[in-house]
Amino acid sequence: LSELLADSRLPIARGAEAATVLEARVGGFDPSDALTTLVVGGETLLAPGRFGETGSTHRVRIAATDVSLAADRPSLTTILNIVPVRVNDIQAVGEAQINVVLTIGHRDSGPKLLARVTRRAQQILGFAPGQDVYAQIKAVSLIASSEL
Repeated sequence: LSELLADSRLPIARGAEAATVLEARVGGFDPSDALTTLVVGGETLLAPGRFGETGSTHRVRIAATDVSLAADRPSLTTILNIVPVRVNDIQAVGEAQINVVLTIGHRDSGPKLLARVTRRAQQILGFAPGQDVYAQIKAVSLIASSEL
């Protein structure tokens, strides 16, 4: 499912609601700030609320428009989910936007993530296939669904 949703050549990845669905394992829950730690492709994401018992596996949906990219690891940001990714593919979506297909982790294989950014951002930052960058994912965009 995640491979299909991240295939930016398919119509589902080109629409306004483009998203990626990833398999995530619950790493724990911190009651002090009500955040669940989710592990996806060896990287940690935080989601608000409790999403199952530690060790359980769930699917999470991440909207492509809720993923921003940075050439260097950002610091001092309110976005807590910053994960290393590798650019796999770049496809135009209309006149002003592009889809960037990413692999979680600075490696060629692994879970795929889709980011929707402007052509100008791509031109300024020079994103290209094979490049290692960082994805910033809004915690509110992580929606846990039923346990696998």
